[in-house]
Amino acid sequence: MDKKQRLHNVHPTRYIFIDTETTGLDPIDNDVIEVAALVYDDETEVCRYNCRLSKDALTMVDPEALQVNHRDMLGDVGDFDGEARKSIVYGLADFFIEFATRDAVIVGHNVQFDLDFLYWMFQRYNINVKRLLMQKKKIDTRQIALFLTETGHIKPKSNRMVDVFNHLYEATGSDENDHTAMADAIMCKNIFYKMTDMV
Repeated sequence: MDKKQRLHNVHPTRYIFIDTETTGLDPIDNDVIEVAALVYDDETEVCRYNCRLSKDALTMVDPEALQVNHRDMLGDVGDFDGEARKSIVYGLADFFIEFATRDAVIVGHNVQFDLDFLYWMFQRYNINVKRLLMQKKKIDTRQIALFLTETGHIKPKSNRMVDVFNHLYEATGSDENDHTAMADAIMCKNIFYKMTDMV
């Protein structure tokens, strides 16, 4: 076992793979429908977190978001009142407080999009998680895919996460009906580990 492996065994790298489903593309005017997170220490799963938020608190729904998230998903969010939604958001904040440790790395496909939505959602409830989320080390798997594409290592149809996944795993196509935050967080985790072996 070399020195690098020994250090990893003593101090594993914590990765938090995140994905959000939203009502649109603007974190100020639009809102979060669903959040999922997978916590891994190196390649060992520690825990996973998944929550859906009330449609009562959603603002305007962008037609593009409806195409991505499907109307069925929006109808299945639930009829929670404001207090129930607040409780879910505070529970999500507690999750990040517990698992987004000092050395944690947040990973996502176009990760800044997810972080911006989480930041503004927490701001609406006066939850200060800027230190927990916005100042964390982060890895954007989309940027890794762009680099590997530009250097000729991979040739996905596009740099959308599903296309990168299908190319890396030689899949015939993803199930578009399974477009959920958790499914995407798992997909992000899979392409991250696959691509880091190639870099």
